[in-house]
Amino acid sequence: MVLSFTSVLAYLRSGDCMRSAFVFSKRFVSGHREFDIRMNRLVGEMNEACQDRIDFVQELESVVGVTVTAKTVVFLKEMMDKAHVSEKYVVSTVSDINKIGTKHKKSQSIAALPICDELRRSVNSSDWESMFILRCHRDISKDLRLARKINALCARVTTIIDERENLVGELDILVGRSVPGKMAEFMKQVQGNDIPNLMKMKILKREFELRAQEKGIFIDKLKGNMEF
Repeated sequence: MVLSFTSVLAYLRSGDCMRSAFVFSKRFVSGHREFDIRMNRLVGEMNEACQDRIDFVQELESVVGVTVTAKTVVFLKEMMDKAHVSEKYVVSTVSDINKIGTKHKKSQSIAALPICDELRRSVNSSDWESMFILRCHRDISKDLRLARKINALCARVTTIIDERENLVGELDILVGRSVPGKMAEFMKQVQGNDIPNLMKMKILKREFELRAQEKGIFIDKLKGNMEF
């Protein structure tokens, strides 16, 4: 059963402070646990995409006599460097949030995506560039999908932060009660940790959008619409 903040306030005013604190604490832990699970899934997807690009670069480096290959390897290595920095951002955010939540085990599955077999089979044909363009389009879709997921998480965290601010404001009104005062101080500390984490996620979402734009420019270069 999830109580509204108005109901929590009513409990506090009726003198049932401990019950109100317990109800809110359960809701607080549940919100962090849900966020942690969703963020870990996102990190797992980023790991899969990163491993896929590593395998793909190794394939390209083994191919000789293809003009575009060297430029492609450089481009993908730059993308992987950016992806590595972004992933460290996400891991840091999850770590920061876990410090103020309850301790619990979490698992992260990392599985390599299939290498683009059709591209490998066609590297010595005239279809090579068109196959790589197709792969870039797929990567753009993945980056935009991850950006949308991060945006949804940002919206959820923003809602949680707003709700906590409302609760702190209500608790501050109740003077002379020890439990509301302690809860208000605790919530203020939590807010101080969560707001920077929200900023990190918003920056990460923007990085994914920029990566998608860079790949779109690279596609234009492969098509000959722009110079390398």
